[in-house]
Amino acid sequence: MRRLLHGTLLQFPQTLVLIVTVVCWLPYFAGSVIPFHDSAYVYQNFHCFYSEFVFNHDLVRWFPYANYGIPADFGQNANFPTAYVAMAVGLLTGLRDTLLLHKVAMLLNEVLFACGLFRLAGELYSQRFTRLLITLSAVLSTSWLQQSMLNLSVMYLLPLVMFYLVRFFRTGRIAWLYWAGLIEVCSIIGSVAYFAPLQAIVLGIFAAGLCCEYWPVLWQLRQTGASGGSHSPAVRPTSPDARLRQYMLRGLIIVRGMFHPLLFVMLAVATIIVCFLGGAFSGLVVLTPGRDSVTGNIGLETFLNYGRPPIATTLVGFLAGVIPHGDNSYYIGLLPLLMFSYALCTERSKIFLGTAAAALLLVWLSFGGKLATCIYYLPGMHMFRHVGLVFGIGGLLLLVAGGFGLDRLVRHCRRLAVPLRPKLGQRLPLLLIVGGLMLADLWHCCRSDDLDVFFVHGDAWPFAAFRGLLYLVAGLLILFVCLTRYKAQLAPALPAIAAVVCLLDMGSFRAEVFATVQHVSTLSPTLDVFAANPLPFRSERSTGPVGDLARARLEVFTRRLRFVNDGHNSSLCSLIALDACRPPFRGDFLCLDTCKLLRTRGGVPTAHPTDAYLPAKDPALFRALGCGVPKLRLTRQIKVARTEQEAVAWLSTSADLYATTLLLTDDNAVHDTATHLPEPPCGLIEVESFSSNRLAMQVRVDGQQPAWLVYADSWHPGWTAWIDGVRTALPRANLGLKAVHVPPGRHHVEFVYAPALRNTLAWCFALIGLATGAALLIDTLVSTLAEIRGQRPDPPVLPVLPASSVGYPARDRQPCQSTS
Repeated sequence: MRRLLHGTLLQFPQTLVLIVTVVCWLPYFAGSVIPFHDSAYVYQNFHCFYSEFVFNHDLVRWFPYANYGIPADFGQNANFPTAYVAMAVGLLTGLRDTLLLHKVAMLLNEVLFACGLFRLAGELYSQRFTRLLITLSAVLSTSWLQQSMLNLSVMYLLPLVMFYLVRFFRTGRIAWLYWAGLIEVCSIIGSVAYFAPLQAIVLGIFAAGLCCEYWPVLWQLRQTGASGGSHSPAVRPTSPDARLRQYMLRGLIIVRGMFHPLLFVMLAVATIIVCFLGGAFSGLVVLTPGRDSVTGNIGLETFLNYGRPPIATTLVGFLAGVIPHGDNSYYIGLLPLLMFSYALCTERSKIFLGTAAAALLLVWLSFGGKLATCIYYLPGMHMFRHVGLVFGIGGLLLLVAGGFGLDRLVRHCRRLAVPLRPKLGQRLPLLLIVGGLMLADLWHCCRSDDLDVFFVHGDAWPFAAFRGLLYLVAGLLILFVCLTRYKAQLAPALPAIAAVVCLLDMGSFRAEVFATVQHVSTLSPTLDVFAANPLPFRSERSTGPVGDLARARLEVFTRRLRFVNDGHNSSLCSLIALDACRPPFRGDFLCLDTCKLLRTRGGVPTAHPTDAYLPAKDPALFRALGCGVPKLRLTRQIKVARTEQEAVAWLSTSADLYATTLLLTDDNAVHDTATHLPEPPCGLIEVESFSSNRLAMQVRVDGQQPAWLVYADSWHPGWTAWIDGVRTALPRANLGLKAVHVPPGRHHVEFVYAPALRNTLAWCFALIGLATGAALLIDTLVSTLAEIRGQRPDPPVLPVLPASSVGYPARDRQPCQSTS
């Protein structure tokens, strides 16, 4: 058994990491474990998109039951690449359990995270012991049930990007750089998009460390180009013209070497993603507090304070790990923090310094002080508002940087060649200066509530006490080893002690996460609560859910939770098909013209709805929105306005905008029709089919005059109307709703949301996500099978750099395998 375990650890470490990742995930597959808060938002979008794929073979492009109808572009970006893979598998197998598929997708995210970190560790550390321990610590520290976006989605591909950057700097092959860029661009899919500029800053600092570490490779790339050929003259020309020709030739070589097929793929993918997400604001009003209603930008005050937890909360989370569910569950164990401190004083590797600088920058940024003020003015940061919730990425970087110290300690205990130490006379003053500046900034921006502690789960304290006792016993044991006269013989056992302590530490945190999950025990055995279902049509808006299934789903996702931050988003309305008169849950967006209608009548739309969202004493507005009356109706009683100002003036004074519908159009034919004495509306509307993007019906208009079909759903430029297969005009009704002119007789009428360019971008966005997820998973599977079969190729021969360039003695430059 010992030989088998030893062989598994040394021969199949990546396989072991993936097995541990899957095993640690098994408790999540219990049917009573339900995501909440922002993780519930991610699942609800997954359910809606998968149901639309199953029953209508289309993407969700419109949410009809969220804030009177809004585009679904931001909801689509909640689906990460592995979610598209899970959807594809579900469609092929006929699986309808959306919660199971969603959990599989989240597991695949953790698999990619673990595999990417293991690869990165293989490049940074010389000891397999260090690689395995750091990777397992990261796997055990993951907590996604409340906040999968900030705790996992924004960073799960970051280790893989860092791995490819290291490969580029160590080999000088430009393809590795483009792989890093392509994966980083694709990581925006399903992530919080405004984290991308912050990740660019972090990767820039990490790349700066790589530049300092491997500057001879960059110089060689500058001299020879990426193709590897030598084009530089042996003798430096003396004449100005000859030197100019030489510099032009070098520039041509560098530019030519940068042209690679991956470059064009990366640029094409980046263009699609940026255009899709950038155009998602079109036709919308942003209701999020602190954001500009049109651009979505935030002010400096919001940037410095939004999502900033008290300093005491941050310290308790880092040191005690008693926040198992939170907007940032960032506990990485005490051993990596100790090893990070040790590496700060003993490690001279420029890669370590770049990683440590990026981690300290994020910690410093979370203060919301002077440094954060400077960062606010960097490109792209004007949309970032989670200044205090950056510890998902920060914890990962601290863990990676701590691995350098652990690797050094292991080599020292095993009496292997140890890299040179930095000169303490140069390192300590720098550390004191940085630490002093951080403390000064913290003192300057200190808030009155910085001593408060939030999000601490009461049942987590026994686990924290166990970890404290564990480190106390380990400290005493290490002290005994150091004081005994047999310390030279016992020193090789110190890494084993460290491994046991670290795994028990992080294992207890994972157990704490599972122990503090509040299971759902009210699921009805007769209702398949999480099964994919077609979207039902609600003929009128209501005040509560309709049907047993909708009520069961609402009960599951609005259950009372203790010790956590739990909010509900408008995506829940789409899940339970709740078409409410006033939005019951948080909604950050509202169609521009619908917002104008509400504000014209005295409403105050906000992200978190209040009683003032709709004016209480305006039954005409309620009826116009379809509250208590059908959302689809025929009318001949119309009022026509040519300009928006004229429409606003009439709507603000109209006694009953339900009995008389305002049409905003400059069509003369409509104006002529409105001048005739209207007949009483008479006819029939029969809904034939309904989906997120399409409403088809049979409409019969009685009498000799045409009528107007009014649909109490938000108007948006992407909507089109079709009568008997012929596209017709779709003017705004009551400023923010839809209406279409229907001739007398029986006709087939359709409302279709299909903006041509946006539809193309949406499908390209989804296909990029599917291709990314499939490619990364296939790559992980292939590398794991190659490891199991013993067919993993030898690492490429790396350029031999001068020992002085990286600070390692010549005797230490040997393959990692020989030192394990």
